[in-house]
Amino acid sequence: MAAADTAGIVCPECATVLWRGGRFCHHCGWDSKNAAAGAAAAHGNPAYGRPAWKRRTMAAITFVTLGLVLALLLRPGGGSRRTVIPGAPAPDFALTALDGSTVRLSDLRGKAVLLNFWASWCPPCREEMPYLQEAQERFGPEGLVVLAVNLDESPVAIRSFLERYGIRLPVLLDRDLHVTEQYGIIPLPTSFFIDRQGVVRSKVEGAMDRNRVFSEVRRVLAP
Repeated sequence: MAAADTAGIVCPECATVLWRGGRFCHHCGWDSKNAAAGAAAAHGNPAYGRPAWKRRTMAAITFVTLGLVLALLLRPGGGSRRTVIPGAPAPDFALTALDGSTVRLSDLRGKAVLLNFWASWCPPCREEMPYLQEAQERFGPEGLVVLAVNLDESPVAIRSFLERYGIRLPVLLDRDLHVTEQYGIIPLPTSFFIDRQGVVRSKVEGAMDRNRVFSEVRRVLAP
């Protein structure tokens, strides 16, 4: 990310430094096209507060999240959720990517893998994703591969998200949630850092900031 893209541009709702021209805030979802509400809220005007569309969006996100949790728990064997722990081999899988190719985890042996489970409706995922993109650009030449496993969303929704946030990572489609269940995913996002021998070195539930992403990547890339 170039320094000129962010300098002096701040979200009026949450004071997060903006990027990619400052149209959207990846932290709170503020949109410059509805700037009046955000600017008024930033100056303490109680008549505005959080826009109604954002309240509806957060309610929908909560509903979808609860639905996902129930779907995973009600699947056969879902009550005894599988767990992938650090020090264990990463379970192998093959998924179709957004571009139509097939990606098999075991084919990446010899590289370090950051395996991230996410969805476009998940605010912490939106907050974290730019850091994953930055990690791929910075550490890719050293052998890092970032794989973004999407939880059963349509290609249209995924492409819209990628375009909006400038993400160019390979996105894998877990349409039947098989890999999501295989890895015991409940909170989103969840990330696994897998070393060059295919062993899980760390697992992080919830969004990571830039420093956490980079420190975990450096650790998994170390000899």
